[in-house]
Amino acid sequence: MESSFLFDGQLAQRLYMGGAYGQPRGDGKVSKELAIGFCDALFEQRFSEVHFFSSYDAWTPWFHQIAWDWTAILFDLRKRLLWILAVTDTD
Repeated sequence: MESSFLFDGQLAQRLYMGGAYGQPRGDGKVSKELAIGFCDALFEQRFSEVHFFSSYDAWTPWFHQIAWDWTAILFDLRKRLLWILAVTDTD
């Protein structure tokens, strides 16, 4: 379990880095804005009402145990909704 206040930053970092073959461009502002917009759409930026779990394990064959594997699990305490964001980048 991680602080839900860090989720938007972790997502922005992954967007900014661009995956296995991407190159970071700019100052990261666009990536941060996209991540905040994502948080707004999912849970209205109510960070204190969300539990955030993060994993880098390949918990399903869809992952290929590479550096870009990441799973974020978010649980909205107020609305009792669960989201799973699974990220990888492979050939």
